[in-house]
Amino acid sequence: MIILVLAGCAARVGVGGAIDDAGPGPHDYAGTFNQWTQSASLHDGMKTVLLAKATLLGPELAVAMAAERRAWVLGEEPAPSNGAPWTVAFSAASDEDDLDIANADAPAAWQVGLLVDGRRCILDDVTETELTAVTRRLYPNLSVWDRQWVARFSGCSELGEVQLQLTGAHGALEFGWSVGGDSVVAMRRAPVRPTRAPAAAVR
Repeated sequence: MIILVLAGCAARVGVGGAIDDAGPGPHDYAGTFNQWTQSASLHDGMKTVLLAKATLLGPELAVAMAAERRAWVLGEEPAPSNGAPWTVAFSAASDEDDLDIANADAPAAWQVGLLVDGRRCILDDVTETELTAVTRRLYPNLSVWDRQWVARFSGCSELGEVQLQLTGAHGALEFGWSVGGDSVVAMRRAPVRPTRAPAAAVR
């Protein structure tokens, strides 16, 4: 995903207005974004083990996001697709000091995985996003404590029941969407499996 940073002494202005404000985009972007986004949290007593939000970049949202980006960033060309059928942007905050996502080059405390109709997809890459004014415009649910990653998967169906899993030594969370064509329905999910003391619970 390509993020452009607009810099200047005055207000940063795009076609839709000042990027620092909440001006209207060309579509009901917030409504579409919310359809493809879920949040969940994992707690251990008073400690927040993981507070996570996941956005499945399905076809409808991809179109809305491109239109929203064009309204706020002048002269930007859309990034070419890398052929991966599923892209997920997810953010997380934690009271633990080991919040990081494993990739092919480095192990980490947390791993991300995706299944479609029960078949595990191939994780092509996962990268941390630089949070800019544009990022926060496109992902309005980001908090000041969040870090965000983008994961791309292939090797599975482009339609069906999609399950995103965040798993680690502290526990696990699962998000689910039923995707059919241009439609999406969020599926309520329980924790995948607590992996340590029974005190850990999902709220």
